[in-house]
Amino acid sequence: MIRLITFCLLSSIFLFGSLFSQPKLEMEGGKVYDWGDVKLSDSPLKAKIKIYNKGNETLKIFKVKPACGCTTAPLDKEEIEPGDFAILDVTLHLGNHSGLFIRYINITSSDPENSPLNYQLKCNILVPIKYFPSQYISFGMMELNKEAIAKVVLTNSTDTTITIKDVTFSPDSMIISLKKNTPIPPKGSIDIEAKYTPKTPEPVIGWIRFQTDHPEVTSAEITIRGIVKDGNSNAPPPLPHQSDKK
Repeated sequence: MIRLITFCLLSSIFLFGSLFSQPKLEMEGGKVYDWGDVKLSDSPLKAKIKIYNKGNETLKIFKVKPACGCTTAPLDKEEIEPGDFAILDVTLHLGNHSGLFIRYINITSSDPENSPLNYQLKCNILVPIKYFPSQYISFGMMELNKEAIAKVVLTNSTDTTITIKDVTFSPDSMIISLKKNTPIPPKGSIDIEAKYTPKTPEPVIGWIRFQTDHPEVTSAEITIRGIVKDGNSNAPPPLPHQSDKK
């Protein structure tokens, strides 16, 4: 009887110890790293983020996987002793994005309560010129010999006037409202209207290119797309028409 009681007591102690002996992953600053307001010229963004082991058993990092190719995040070691930390060396490329920009890193570890962990990278990309609804002009589905009209709005998000310099476009038969030396006032907007009359069933694949006097927007391009009704069935699909966007 005494042996049975002793066995049960030792088993309970062992089980209790096992339940409370485990690694605990904790990210420096929480589960989000926020760079705040940044510019495209700041790209790539970099950060060295500590991964702590707040538990009482060795923490093993099995995998660190960024969710997109714009992010790299090598880790300096894969096993972290209790009370120690590893460093995640993050590099985030901004591309041509603007506004709120969020990406994730998936971290798989031996922490039974916190794996996998989706770690968030966050920033707000400030750009001198914003495009609405997007940096594209789509004529959508057009008809032969019938004029199609579409537009995009350019907004100056800075506190100084931005002046449009050289302007080129394709196809040559397209008519656009954007002219050289057009000013965009501070916090103001201008419309770029494009008109095109298809004479053949071929799809419209073109662009509007311009330069500005702002050091961060020395050149820019607006893509032009459109297809002709009953035209070339092998044409690439058009971009969403402005009237279809909510």
